[in-house]
Amino acid sequence: MDVEKVRKRIENIKKMLESALTLTKDPKRIESIKASLIMVIKDLKKIEEGTFSEEDLKRYEFSRAIFEERTEKPEFSYDILETIPQVAPSPYITDKELININSYISFFEKEYLPLFTPKYLKVLYSYQHRLDYFFSEFRKTQMLFTKYVELIENIEKSENDIYIAEMNKLKKKRFRELIFNLDKYFEELQEFLDSILENPTSEGILLEPHFLIEFEEETKVINNIEAIEAIKDMYKFVIEFRNYLGAIG
Repeated sequence: MDVEKVRKRIENIKKMLESALTLTKDPKRIESIKASLIMVIKDLKKIEEGTFSEEDLKRYEFSRAIFEERTEKPEFSYDILETIPQVAPSPYITDKELININSYISFFEKEYLPLFTPKYLKVLYSYQHRLDYFFSEFRKTQMLFTKYVELIENIEKSENDIYIAEMNKLKKKRFRELIFNLDKYFEELQEFLDSILENPTSEGILLEPHFLIEFEEETKVINNIEAIEAIKDMYKFVIEFRNYLGAIG
């Protein structure tokens, strides 16, 4: 067990939970986050005392094999998504699904998108263009979401019943297009991350899997961890988000 690596992972989880706690107003969610915080604080104390065990470690381990085993169960766990603070994209947006989508893609933009540069992910030359691709394609997908939000704002502001009726028809079509494009983007990203995780050593696509990712922004969750650990976290986020999109699409 690499204790230092585990400590950093748990500290990142603690940071994410603390951030979610300051922003959420849902009593049940607050209770759940507080319970998780108590657990991670206890585990950090165990690490300091040298009593953190392999059994404790299981709570924080993640691999594709573990995930695939879990997905056979009827209930799906949104371990990452549940900690992400809810942020509405506009005062006119009250739909919970849209608020969730905005929150999740905003989190992705802040935590994972900055990784798509050779500075942090040192990949084989033949794969470098994929980093640029995922960065630019995210911006295109993000623009679709922005335009959808603008459409809803126009509907909410309008007093013309005929316009509202027509735009509501268009809204349904645009929503389906949005979900399709979001899932398409993250499906391609999942496949790319899959190819990295198939061989998570320096002999694979990721040439420096143990490269330490450091950002000056201390509030970032993905910070001071190895590149391969960041990939694993991103992979789990992608799986959870795609599962969510499938549930509402």
